[in-house]
Amino acid sequence: MTSRRSLGCLAALALGTICYTAFFTLLGTFLKKSVLFGLFFCFGWENVVQYFPGSTQRFSVVHYLKSLLPYTPGSTPTGRGVALLLFRLEPTSPVVAVLVLAAITGVLLALACVVFRTKEYLPEE
Repeated sequence: MTSRRSLGCLAALALGTICYTAFFTLLGTFLKKSVLFGLFFCFGWENVVQYFPGSTQRFSVVHYLKSLLPYTPGSTPTGRGVALLLFRLEPTSPVVAVLVLAAITGVLLALACVVFRTKEYLPEE
């Protein structure tokens, strides 16, 4: 049972890495100071959106990653570690979460390819 939980966490980590890499690739292709916007997105939007009312959580990548985490109530001795991570989560089904993450990754990589192909990059001195 522990290995199944570890595999689920590892799969969520891999999907998150792929999706965020696609997002940062897109940012890097059309912004000059893309690190600042990436930090704002990760530490600003992704953390704040969970406190908004309604279904605005679905406008963040982290919502779908949290939906993939193998969490069952009472699985930790204190229940605080994972419960804090899943604060106010209205999870999406795992199949839908994987499909949405794959779609986000595909769209972001396609946009990055289009921007990279059409933009003229000048060397800086």
